[in-house]
Amino acid sequence: MDLTLPDEVHGTAALLQRLEQVEAFGSQVSSAIDQLVQAVVDLQQAAPAPAVPDGAALDSLHKEVEGLRGKVRELDQQLQVERAG
Repeated sequence: MDLTLPDEVHGTAALLQRLEQVEAFGSQVSSAIDQLVQAVVDLQQAAPAPAVPDGAALDSLHKEVEGLRGKVRELDQQLQVERAG
């Protein structure tokens, strides 16, 4: 009694096994792409485009910057006095 299978059956089994491997790989690639797309979407949502301030907001920002510059000048003067003393 011969229990060996013909070459055709071995070849078919190997092809089916290879097909399963390729399908599994394709599934992994698809999953990786989905994860990358989700990561990009999350990053875009986390960092929305900056809004352009209106005129009143710009004036307020300019005043705040000028106030900070004044504080820097005061601190610089105090530092110079302390260094000189």
